[in-house]
Amino acid sequence: MPPTPPLTITLKSHTTTLYLLLPASTPLTTLTTTLFETLTTSSPHLPLTPPTSVSSLKLGLPKDTIPVTFQPLDESSLRGKPTLTSLGIKDGTILAFEVVNDDYEGEWDGEFTVVWASDDEDQSQSQSQGQGV
Repeated sequence: MPPTPPLTITLKSHTTTLYLLLPASTPLTTLTTTLFETLTTSSPHLPLTPPTSVSSLKLGLPKDTIPVTFQPLDESSLRGKPTLTSLGIKDGTILAFEVVNDDYEGEWDGEFTVVWASDDEDQSQSQSQGQGV
């Protein structure tokens, strides 16, 4: 039997998109730790406040497709489902993440802010890039 190929996980927050390549058997805790390390080492290059701890990262699973909304992935979601595949995460799955540090003003409402490029933006960006050539 051939080995299971790794999963490409897309993580989105605000206008930031990150891609991680992880084995399908990866525990969710490893995904969160990897995301934390990626955000803290790349923070000067990202338009996000870096997380202060692994626990300040909140992950969201897709809930609805039109419009795309996410439901928080919390402890109750994890019962008996420690790995990405057991959570139903497949290759190409988009997960939302939010950085909620201790200095966050107020209590986090469970909403994920994800900005999607519209067709108009894509066309105007490709037109403006093409005009400079």
